[in-house]
Amino acid sequence: MLWTAWAVETRNAEQREGHILVQAKGAEDEPRAPVMVNLVLDRSGSMKGAPLAAAVEAAQSFIDLAGPEDFIGLVLFDGVAEQRVPVMAMDVRGKQAMTDAFSHVTTGRGTALHQAIEVATRGLQRTLVPGRRPRLLLLTDGEPSVGPDTQDAFDELGLRLARQNVSVHALGLARHYVAEVLEALTRPSGNGFEHVDGPEGLNEAMGAI
Repeated sequence: MLWTAWAVETRNAEQREGHILVQAKGAEDEPRAPVMVNLVLDRSGSMKGAPLAAAVEAAQSFIDLAGPEDFIGLVLFDGVAEQRVPVMAMDVRGKQAMTDAFSHVTTGRGTALHQAIEVATRGLQRTLVPGRRPRLLLLTDGEPSVGPDTQDAFDELGLRLARQNVSVHALGLARHYVAEVLEALTRPSGNGFEHVDGPEGLNEAMGAI
């Protein structure tokens, strides 16, 4: 971290005032901590076309920025959730596996959101990487329509994930997702979900997370 400070003193007949401005900036070559993330990507019918294409592009950019010390997996879900790529090191082999998976993503029917989070959590638990907090990054535009769909079910799931030390982040695309569900999943682990108005905002939002 680079710190810079400026001080200015002003005075009048009766008193003096001091003003200090302090600025902190991360060094450009400062290494970031390696991550362990399971990407959870909604491929339900409402994602067809531009939303799914943008989601895949954003996910690919996320992978392109990863290094061999990062462990990332991919869960795809519509009416059924599948761990398409296991959580693995993003070396040459790992990145190729993710790119191959992205090239074959197509839309289906239904939104098994609860099952997708369960599958993604199990995928994280199969890979133990010391010193890394397991994280889920969910991208969805829809409300749950297959499997558990009550608010209580997602409240319980979010609390259970937090107790298991799983940190959940979420991007809600457009207007069809249920904000209360995403909040229930993310809030217990100290995070929040981010709203994305359209496909064009996905890359920036995912990069920020």
